[in-house]
Amino acid sequence: MNVLDSAYHTVHDYKGGATALAPRVGMKSHHVLNSKVNPNVSTHHLTLVEANKIMAITGDYRILQSMC
Repeated sequence: MNVLDSAYHTVHDYKGGATALAPRVGMKSHHVLNSKVNPNVSTHHLTLVEANKIMAITGDYRILQSMC
């Protein structure tokens, strides 16, 4: 799995999905988080800090594993 797919699945497999996860990583809108992890959107990007927060909160390290 590539890193973009991993980010998408990490967010959407989290219980409650982007709606539940967005406020926990400091995003006001789950729409922004959805856009950042959507591989078909080129205008929004997940930062390394955000990816790190997502992995720490979810306990899901697929993003890191894909990078390795």
